[in-house]
Amino acid sequence: MKSKFATILFLIIFFPVGLFLMWKNRHFSKKARIIISSIFGLLILINMATGNDDKASTEASSKPAQVEKKKAPEQTAQEKAEAEAKAEKEAADKVQAEKEAKAKADAEAKAKAEEEAKKKAEEEAAAKAEEEAAAAEAAKPQLTLAQENAISKAQDYIDMTAFSRKGLIEQVEFDGFSNADATFAVDQLTVDWNEQAFNKGKDYLDMTSFSRSGLIEQLEFDGFTPQQATYAVNKIGL
Repeated sequence: MKSKFATILFLIIFFPVGLFLMWKNRHFSKKARIIISSIFGLLILINMATGNDDKASTEASSKPAQVEKKKAPEQTAQEKAEAEAKAEKEAADKVQAEKEAKAKADAEAKAKAEEEAKKKAEEEAAAKAEEEAAAAEAAKPQLTLAQENAISKAQDYIDMTAFSRKGLIEQVEFDGFSNADATFAVDQLTVDWNEQAFNKGKDYLDMTSFSRSGLIEQLEFDGFTPQQATYAVNKIGL
């Protein structure tokens, strides 16, 4: 009985020993032994078939891995090359950006310096003009009331008609101003005496006829210099 139990136990936990004991001790009928042996044989065949499939599957699955392993160095080299190219591009872009930033900063600094220099020059020119104007104003003589009135009277006469310098001084004196004030007043005016002689000569010709020498003498009589009288007659065309 114990021997039969041991045979069953070995069939469960380690069937090769169990099969050996079963056939040796003949605890089961021949038919039972054949059936049990067939079952275990079938299990062995099934196990072998399954093992081959697993092995084939394992081999099949390992091949891509091997291919991948073979490809890995190429991929690593490509990735490294791409990384280096990217790093080089980034470095080049950085250098270019720095150059552009420096060029922009230099241009802005130059423009600012030019603007400041221009502003400074304008301020200095304005200050100089003010100083010169102030100096000119300070250099002007302090006029007496008589001198101011004489200047105003002389300007009124020269605005109405043509005068020589001598004739205008005499006219201002005729109005009661001293010779000194009349002379001072006439000298303060800005007058082209050549043009005054020309205008006076035209006035005479509008009134009557003159020869060249006669018009020159008439202009000299009015106080114009010979040079001024000759200029006027030449310009008139006599």
